[in-house]
Formats: sequence, structure tokens, C-alpha cells
Amino acid sequence: MGPDGALTRTRGAGVNGTAGLDAKLAPTPTLTLDLTANADFAQAEVDRQIVNLTRFSLFFPEQRPFFTEGAGIFDFGRRGQTQLFYSSRRIGLGQNGTPIPLDGGARLTGRLGAQQIGLTTTRIGGDLPATAVVGRIKRDVLGRGYVGAMSSLSAPTDAPSTASGGVDFNLPYVVRDQNLVFIGAAAVNGSATKGDPVYARGVVDFPNDIADVALRFERVGEGFQPDLGFVQQRGVTRLGWQTELTPRPSALGALGAPFEAIHVRQFKFSVLNGDLVRTMGTTGSLSGLANGSIRTSPFGLEFDSGDETSVEFARRYDTPTETFDLFDGAEVEAGRYAWNTAEFQFRSSSARNIGVDVTVARGGFYTGRSSELSASMRGRFAPHVNVSLDNNRTAASLPQGPQTLRFTAQTARLRLDVASSPRLSSTLFAQWDNESNRGAVNARFRWTTSPGSDLYVVWTSQWATDLPNGIPWRTPTRGTLVAKYVRYFRV
Repeated sequence: MGPDGALTRTRGAGVNGTAGLDAKLAPTPTLTLDLTANADFAQAEVDRQIVNLTRFSLFFPEQRPFFTEGAGIFDFGRRGQTQLFYSSRRIGLGQNGTPIPLDGGARLTGRLGAQQIGLTTTRIGGDLPATAVVGRIKRDVLGRGYVGAMSSLSAPTDAPSTASGGVDFNLPYVVRDQNLVFIGAAAVNGSATKGDPVYARGVVDFPNDIADVALRFERVGEGFQPDLGFVQQRGVTRLGWQTELTPRPSALGALGAPFEAIHVRQFKFSVLNGDLVRTMGTTGSLSGLANGSIRTSPFGLEFDSGDETSVEFARRYDTPTETFDLFDGAEVEAGRYAWNTAEFQFRSSSARNIGVDVTVARGGFYTGRSSELSASMRGRFAPHVNVSLDNNRTAASLPQGPQTLRFTAQTARLRLDVASSPRLSSTLFAQWDNESNRGAVNARFRWTTSPGSDLYVVWTSQWATDLPNGIPWRTPTRGTLVAKYVRYFRV
């Protein structure tokens, strides 16, 4: 990089070749065995760039086919908050999404009678080689329910092995034609993390057409941090509830007639929803709050077209125990904060060829104020062209000592999917955010030469977008072009 901040050179171009093996076998008619060696996931979709305006870790969904196929069997805990298994950042990817060599792996999924089973074992290389094993079993009960167990083992080459495991259940009942579901889980972490290693979860849910009422409770010990899992907060209890009422206009008689005339299919009201996280061992109604929110939605409509609109008011809480960085130059000091927000949302029906989603929110933000605008537009065009454009913008002001710091966090994404034929498709995904000041493009071309056999050509590049001399299009900070061919052999 030159003295003016301009990028003057990048690493020299090169060509590398590698080979891997993916195999799919059927030991029995109801079991599937997937094998991989020297795995390469160049064809997988890249992670989305997100500006994180919280003090908590972000949850990135798994994108790699070896882990996404049949992934539901390995669900344990609450997604995005407390999970016993989280392959996206624990196997073959670093915290920042940097690939780690996956030397080999095997996954067995399917059924044995009334049991669903899943077993995954992987071996990663790189600087910290390790073996990971995850086992799962579910026994069918009550038709759509199950009781199950799950365990995981992380065995680094140069460190002690650790194991975690637990049991869970999902029991659905029908009471007078209404659904009533009981969900529960308990797990123990066997790693070297100090503190209470126990996790427990319980949910009672009433998910029906006229209402969805639920009560949730979670307890996450300070020492519950499984090496193959994802835990957003430890040493807390979480109490959550929702009271969503969704009557139809026809059920209201004369009161509902005007709404039927404008083609309202269903009302959607949230009397009071909440999610309150409390530090373990504290007492008092709000004195022990770590973070949380209380929300109400007095107005919500779903139309016959599938369009939806709603208004929500929220009271939010946060009690950071130490100062943390929020955005470039903005910090939030340790303390107790509470603020109010109002939000309007409109979502177009997914059946429309042209759809628009808009969310507008305004209100407090820690000791300051914020305004948020999220807008997305999507289109489906004949014969097989899909395009979407998303933009998220948050403008905030926060007192920082004697001055007020103002900043704007913004992300933008463009996605284009074109299927020229059932065997020929391509995707272009471009994104940018002004926190990392990075623009990125991921383009993928896929040609299915025969069922199960595919040629992929993938181009990925990134550019710095905050240099004084503009964007150096000819010298990306990172650029790769990958050609990958997968051949399917029928035995």
C-alpha cells in the first residue's frame, strides 16, 4: 500500500489443482451414508456481510452442502442462541469465515424403524488439526413428536478431548381440535470451561389458527460452552413469551364485514411479547436484567393477496458489564440502559412477480437516538430470472463525553439468479457494508452434465471501498477463480 493509502499490489496470481472425493451410499433402503475426502465447498454460497450493532456474537447459517443435507436431525436447543452443535463456525471454518482444510468426513442419516438417527465425523487439518464426532437419535412418539438424545466429541490433536451431550423431547397433543406442544431439553458441557455446565430449556406452545401463545424458559450455566456448539450468552436465565391473536374477520360478524370488503384475510395482534434475560443469582423484577425486550403490536393485517402490514412498539433493555465497541468510533460504556422504539413493517406476498418489503423503525438507542430503514425489492421474470436488491441503513446519534457522535451503518446486497435451462444456471451475489468498508462479488456458474454430475465455475473477489483514490478494481484485496467438476458414478 502506498503512502496515500492506495493499494499498489496484491499477491501474484497462480494456478493450483486439487482433487477430492464425495460419495453417497445406501447401506439400507432407509439409511444414507455420505463420504467426503479433501472436501472443497467453493460452490457454496458466501456469508452475508452484516453490521453488528449489538454486543453479542452473530449467528451465521450453514451453507455447505455436506452439512446442510439432513441437518435437521442435528438440531438441539434454540437456533441462533444456544445450540449443542454448530457446524458453520466449528468445523472447517474459522470465526471470521476463513476456510480450514476439511481432510475427510462421513455422515450417516436416516431411519431404523421408529428411530431417526444421525452420525457425523469429520477431520480438519490446518494449524490446529482435530476430529469432531456428533451422534443423534430421535424416537418417534405421538405421531409428529419425538424423544431424543445427542452427544458431541471434539478431539484436537494437541489438546485434551472434550464431550457434551443431552436429551430432549417434542410432544405435540391435540386438545379439542387445538394444538398444544411441550418442548424440553437438558444438556451438560464436558469441556474445561469453569462454572455451572448445565443447560435446560422448556417450552409450552399453543400454535393454532386463532392464536399462537407460548411460554419459554432457558437456563444456561456459566460453564456451558460446548466446543462444537454456539452459545450467545452464558450464566443467564431467559424468560420469553408471546401472545399473538390471529382472528379472521368472518369470526367477528358485523364488526368484521368492513375488513372482508377490503380483502383482509386475518388480523395479527401481539398483546404482549417478551424476552427477558437475567444474570443468574440476581433477584428483583428488573434489577437483575442482562438484556431483553417487551413488545406489543396493536395493529397487524394479512390480506387475501398474501401482503402483510404491522405496527410494533418495544421497550428494550441492556446492561453491559464492560465497555464495548458499537461502530467506528462509537462506544457504549458499562451501565444500565432502557429505551423505546416504534416500528412499521410491510411485506409483499411471495406470490407476486414484483415484491417490496419495507421496515421503518425509530426511537431511542442506548443514551441516544436511532432511525432504521430496511428495504428490499425482488422480482421474478420469465422464464427463469430472479433478482433481489436489499438495503439496510441505521442512522444513530450517541453522546460521547461532551460531544454527540453521529454515524450511519449501512449494507447493500444485489442477487441475480438465472436458469437458462434445467441443467444450466448461474448466480451473481454482490454486497457491501460501510463498517468493514468492503465490497465483494461472488459469481457461480453451474452446468449439470448428467444427473448428479456438475461443473462449477466460481469467481470471488473483494475490494477495499474506503481508499482515498477510489476503489482499485484491477487489484482486489482478495480474488479467486475456481473450476470444480463433480462426477457421479452409479454402482
